[in-house]
Amino acid sequence: MTKRIEGEALEPLERFLNTHYREDILELVRTYPEHRDLTIDYHDLERFDPDIADEFTEQPRPFIDAFERIFANLNTRDGPQSWDIPAPIDLDDVNVRVINARPNKSIEDLRSMDIGRYLSVTGMVEEVSQVQPEITKAVWTCQRCGAQTETRRVGETVNGPYECQSCEREGPFRIDEVQSEVRDKQGIILQPLPEQSQGNTSDDLAVFAYHDLAGQVSPGDRLRANGILEMDTESMNQEDAPDATRDTRLWANGFEREQASFEELDPQRIEEIEALANDDELFSLLRQSFAPHILTEDYGDLIKLGIILQLFGGVRRDLPNGTQKKADINILMVGEPGTGKSQFISTAEQIAPKGVKASGKNATAAGLTATAERSELTGSWTLKAGALVQANNGFAGIDEFDKMSDAARKSMHEALEDQQIPINKAGMNVTLPAKCSVLAGANPKYGRYDRYEALNEQIELGPTLIQRFDLVFGLTDPVDEGRDWDIAQHQLEYDNEDLELEIDLELLREYIAYARQNIDPEWDSQAVKDEVAEYYVSLRQDAAQDDNMAPGPRMNDALRRLSEASARARLSDTVEPQDVDRATSLMDYHIGQVALDENGEINAAQADGLSSIESQKEAEYDQLKPQIIELVQDAAMFPDQIARELGETENTVREYVERMAKRGDVLKQNGKVEAT
Repeated sequence: MTKRIEGEALEPLERFLNTHYREDILELVRTYPEHRDLTIDYHDLERFDPDIADEFTEQPRPFIDAFERIFANLNTRDGPQSWDIPAPIDLDDVNVRVINARPNKSIEDLRSMDIGRYLSVTGMVEEVSQVQPEITKAVWTCQRCGAQTETRRVGETVNGPYECQSCEREGPFRIDEVQSEVRDKQGIILQPLPEQSQGNTSDDLAVFAYHDLAGQVSPGDRLRANGILEMDTESMNQEDAPDATRDTRLWANGFEREQASFEELDPQRIEEIEALANDDELFSLLRQSFAPHILTEDYGDLIKLGIILQLFGGVRRDLPNGTQKKADINILMVGEPGTGKSQFISTAEQIAPKGVKASGKNATAAGLTATAERSELTGSWTLKAGALVQANNGFAGIDEFDKMSDAARKSMHEALEDQQIPINKAGMNVTLPAKCSVLAGANPKYGRYDRYEALNEQIELGPTLIQRFDLVFGLTDPVDEGRDWDIAQHQLEYDNEDLELEIDLELLREYIAYARQNIDPEWDSQAVKDEVAEYYVSLRQDAAQDDNMAPGPRMNDALRRLSEASARARLSDTVEPQDVDRATSLMDYHIGQVALDENGEINAAQADGLSSIESQKEAEYDQLKPQIIELVQDAAMFPDQIARELGETENTVREYVERMAKRGDVLKQNGKVEAT
């Protein structure tokens, strides 16, 4: 069907709208012109008349035009007579959006047979251009006689008239911006989802969004774009010898965000998830199903447990001052070659409902975070998402973390600290979210990991970046005949592809997604909170007795997140003592790996990679912090006032106040320091 749909052919479409979307249309009439679009689910059209749905897929433009003309004629003599619309209204610029289109294809599967068809394409937004006005019909005013002439856009250009149709002179002409027709336009580059990619990094799809669709997506969004696949033939009119090979692009007509959501799980699948959550051996099953090809015992099982809890994550909580408590758990693995770091990262990325994997080797700051650059697609400035933005609300695995450049390392620190990426370039002032958990793997400089040596002496990472990680695991490969025999036999056993996992990977992925979407455990019991507090206080006391630097508040917050993740993994609405036990066991292992000196005493400076001078400054900070908090408890004070009260220099107080404000220990507003 290529002709205009009219007359009796319109009646089935009118019946479909009246049957399935009457309430939506009445709401559209009520809220017009604030809302100008109606969204139709392709599945509804398919159920109403499969033949019409098939025709729509093959020849979509006549149908979209017909739907929009039905709205334009809603209250005319030629319009539907049985709809009983309450008041006359002009709906001649309603956009009809069709979502959930079939077929749904990956970018790599698009072929020439799909050109001209209505379909949906799933991918990740790699970059977006600025939203810009585009002229579709230009109205030109002759400066000699005042007559107006219309011209249409051809390709990417709008040419003025050759001569005035009234006075027949060659202008000059001036465009009338008020009378011309203008629409918003945005270019989007869609790339395959990581789990769908076949390894061809050159595969991407240009998507053009118009009207209210422009500006709806951000870099890093997982998107199902519905629309018409086209060939880029418009530019052929401006080319002397156009190439016969043309790029494809999607004229977008509807967006659906794909966040690996499992909200519509089959009821039987939910029953499986709930049965698994009630299994007494739940955490044992989870560990055995995570990278089962890597043989682990004792401490190795704790590493797997830590990564599993990282995938479930803590609870993001809104604070009264407008900030949020972080929910994401960051883990750093420092290990010798062959200890499974890359395998742990790959497994976590496969299981995570939304996962992105990157390598620190040769990675740029832009590749890890985000950047603004000129688009080859539109020539305008675009926002391009790096790994952390793509992983927003999900998981990012970064291998060879120690091999990052200084610029990439600096950008990573800012992203992990604030969980957002500010872009200020070419007039673009935006902030992209990067709320994700990070699992990073690094190699020790000298090939061997020594848990009694400060981290910054073993890996090329500064203290400020190391401190962004809640847990640091050291992985070693000691020569032991019995252990080596077990590992060799285990590897040979898992070469058998027929071996079944304790929990199927797809079920595990759905389990994690279901828990993250539906379970936000609360701390209802003060006794459970006290367990965490007692553990934290005892660690600080032990460190203080040996004149070593004590663990800071970040550790306490990490314990909160790990405990909440354990409760979420059980699908529990409350954090219980068993969850705190799991969190503290992981923290004990972390401390044993990175925070013990040669005498076996706790030294947080060693874990943070701080030098002796930096340790002293941190100790001074810990000493001044409670004094500053006490001073501002009753009334806000300026830093110079605090300095006089404490007998410290103003610069010292300002430095510590800035650090306290970043850590959420105090508030800083209008130059004054307030208690939280």
